[in-house]
Amino acid sequence: MNLVSNLLLKSESIFSGAVGIAMLALLVALGVFAVLSTIYHWVIVFRYRGYNRIMVDCNLSAEESAKNLLASLGYQDVKVSTMNFFAEWFFGNHYNPKKNTIYLRKNIINSKSITAIAIATKLVAQVESTKKGDKKVRSRQVMSYFGFFAPIILLPMIALGIVLDVTILNTIGVFTIIFTVVSLSYFVFGLVAMSLNIKIEKASSARAIEFFKETHLLTDEEIDTAQQLYRTYIVSAIMDYVYTILYIVWFIFRLIWKIIARK
Repeated sequence: MNLVSNLLLKSESIFSGAVGIAMLALLVALGVFAVLSTIYHWVIVFRYRGYNRIMVDCNLSAEESAKNLLASLGYQDVKVSTMNFFAEWFFGNHYNPKKNTIYLRKNIINSKSITAIAIATKLVAQVESTKKGDKKVRSRQVMSYFGFFAPIILLPMIALGIVLDVTILNTIGVFTIIFTVVSLSYFVFGLVAMSLNIKIEKASSARAIEFFKETHLLTDEEIDTAQQLYRTYIVSAIMDYVYTILYIVWFIFRLIWKIIARK
């Protein structure tokens, strides 16, 4: 009996040690991808603003080029408009299938820059895919609303779990773990949304390049610059995706560690 108990204790000790090493490795990986993700977010900012200073040879604004392209595709019913500050901050430049409108930031809608044309054309590509029956953009729109309100709901739940544990169980345990697991579902949801976003970005960017070549809207040099902007967005989205996967795995290991500590 003592031998069995000793073996169980030893195996549990080895397991907890392995979990600890895995958590440390995941923390290092999280740190690396957090830095890379931050760098790429800044690269987006610099390229977005930098290319917004480079004017295109066609002398069309983002609004004009989008409307012309929409008309050539037979989508004259789609509107191109600016948005309020809240929508700019939360959604950015986007196509809203429900309102049948392409929304552009105020700083690019009348701009005749590479950034303005590249963003507007990519959104026209999303209009085309949606009109042809692709539901990805519609799904992303719905998920974005949940993504905004979910933290408002889940964070108080975790806090409530801690309060219940401390007041009822005099420790941080059962309720905290339950509500923390519920919050984990939010991160999994975010992972699905990111995966969807990457697919949309890659498809709409590729279609936008086709539009440029078919319509001669941009010169070859301007197309190369637009591609750089598109790639930066896609790489940044992939970085965020990998970071979220690592965080979810680390989150699970942390729960396992808490369970082992309780025993």
